Amino acid sequence: MNQIKPQPQSMADVWERWAWVWSAIFYVALAASLVLAFMGDVPTRGVSRQILFWASLSAVWHLLGAVYLVRRLPDFRAVPWLMSIYLVGAFGMWWLLIGLNPAFYFMLFGLYGQIFAFLPLRWAVPGAVLLAALVVSAVTGDEADGPLWLNPTFWLFQAITASGLLIAAWLNAIISQSVQRRELIEVLQATQADLAWAEREAGILAERQRLANEIHDTLAQGFASIVVHLEASEQALPPGATAAQQHLDQARRVARDSLAEARGLVWALQPERLQRGSLPEAVARVAQQWSAVTGIPAGVTITGDVRPLPPQAEVALLRAAQEALTNAGKYAAAREVAVTLSYMGDVVVLDVQDDGRGFDPAQLANAPAGPDGSFGLSGMRERAAQLGGTVEIESAPGEGTTVVVEIPLS
Repeated sequence: MNQIKPQPQSMADVWERWAWVWSAIFYVALAASLVLAFMGDVPTRGVSRQILFWASLSAVWHLLGAVYLVRRLPDFRAVPWLMSIYLVGAFGMWWLLIGLNPAFYFMLFGLYGQIFAFLPLRWAVPGAVLLAALVVSAVTGDEADGPLWLNPTFWLFQAITASGLLIAAWLNAIISQSVQRRELIEVLQATQADLAWAEREAGILAERQRLANEIHDTLAQGFASIVVHLEASEQALPPGATAAQQHLDQARRVARDSLAEARGLVWALQPERLQRGSLPEAVARVAQQWSAVTGIPAGVTITGDVRPLPPQAEVALLRAAQEALTNAGKYAAAREVAVTLSYMGDVVVLDVQDDGRGFDPAQLANAPAGPDGSFGLSGMRERAAQLGGTVEIESAPGEGTTVVVEIPLS
């Protein structure tokens, strides 16, 4: 019924919009570490080459992992194993760099936050604890007196890490709540679109009902009144008024035909048929109601695999069935009518066949539009042509008439 539009950039997840911030912090921290490494005691040529090599490789690794992957993956946090590979490589190179120069501790400002930015909380917690242990081990080094777990510095870093984890858990809860609210907003937007569509459809149906009521209350009632007055006038004619009688008969026929057309319009404007069920059910109801009005038996046969059609196609086929039945009742003098709705592959075919007097289709094609029904057949052909379909009339004098409407599904 509707489709939810993709979210604009302003409504994307914060960690997606702010991923570039972590890249910027990382490269600034890496550059600052390089400057600090070469500002003090100048390393030897061999150490300098190693520093430049690992720093360059770290920059390229970050470009491939934290930049390329984040942009390529629609939800990089949903593949934590892949981001974990990047982080293990990044911290491995950082470990080598701090072994060459302690200035590269400064890189932690750009690396530590990536654990929580690129991993879900259940993956980030063990990563943060492991990093804290590595930092303590690197800071204490050979100066550690006894086991690492007895070193106060170790517990200081773990306390800091625990505080960070609490903050991360709090932020993760906020993120989860935000995601739930976003999903709720999407559902509300979809519901709002459905309501707008329903209101629009209700407006269309209400207007159709209004037109049907107006036609019934004005044109139909007016023609009915004209028929009554013409019949009353016929009773008041003096004997021998042949010419006046002929005019009254003609006027009465025109009034009755117009009344039938007005009632047909009222009938056609009723929207409930397709609303209450499928196209086969609507066609069956139309045939049943037509048979009840005319007294002519009308059988309905459905063949093929019934499936929903586009609304325009269903309306065109239903209107065609109504028009063909109306013509059969008005002009064919039929004793029986057979309606067949066939679902055949990529087309749907409607056949309305009567056993009436029939006619020469060439005469109908050359006849001007008027009381003979060509207006209805013209509208039937126009509806079918708009959908790429066709309308064929098969008839001969004394052999009945078959109206064939074919609507393609593609």
